[in-house]
Amino acid sequence: MDQKPLLLLSALVVCLALSVHGSSHLMFSNNTQVDITQTGCGMTKHCVESPANCDPAGNTDCLFSSVTSRTSTGSGDFDLDVELRGQSPGYIALGITQNETVGKSMVFVCGRNSTEGSFLFRTTERDNTDSTDSLTPTERIVKEIRGLVSNGSVIQCEFTVSGVNATNGQVTILLGTALANGSITSLSINRTQVLNLAQVLNGTMMTPTMTHDTTVAATMMTSTTMTSTTMTNMTEPQATAATVTPASSATARAASLLLWCCLIWPIMHLF
Repeated sequence: MDQKPLLLLSALVVCLALSVHGSSHLMFSNNTQVDITQTGCGMTKHCVESPANCDPAGNTDCLFSSVTSRTSTGSGDFDLDVELRGQSPGYIALGITQNETVGKSMVFVCGRNSTEGSFLFRTTERDNTDSTDSLTPTERIVKEIRGLVSNGSVIQCEFTVSGVNATNGQVTILLGTALANGSITSLSINRTQVLNLAQVLNGTMMTPTMTHDTTVAATMMTSTTMTSTTMTNMTEPQATAATVTPASSATARAASLLLWCCLIWPIMHLF
């Protein structure tokens, strides 16, 4: 039996396995439409920009990201829906970490394939104690990935990261860019910002509710009314006691006259 076809088939299988290695953790969306804007910033999503407050829809130099958070089912972790947009001949990246100076950061890379100019996506890791900001390839499950490259260097992408552990609901976001130079090895950080993921949940800004204590207010009003009534009741008897009516004055004069006529006048005439 000729072994050449069997060897050729085995080599093909090995090549296919090598070509997909390291990408099975990435799940791309069938929808490739990406339109990243400022709409919803501070209301339905956290936004981080460099330069500050730049508009990704109108400024090609704007490095922009947004994060919408929701709690993972059955855990205290968060699922994050991420938007990332910037201009680079290589790639743009967003990092998520508990502390930018210790531990490690998860770094998600959206880039431009240098040979074809097409969109590429990678997951990497940054050692926060390494001053060179080098990136190491790693596998992290990312879903609903979609992206595009326009005008040669404007990169836009959207993706979902599940099960992000955030102590006290807070994470630090790193934004950066880099030249590819044939590989993804380092990151030049443009902006860092701490986000409170619990503040925006399921696309809704969670703001403290100001409550008005109607019980206290009612009690204060009642107390005021009672005080006023008591003062009125105290004042009225004093006014009555101090007032002498004309009828009372006339009665006193009549009694004095009667006493004079019936008692004092006869006694004076006896002497």
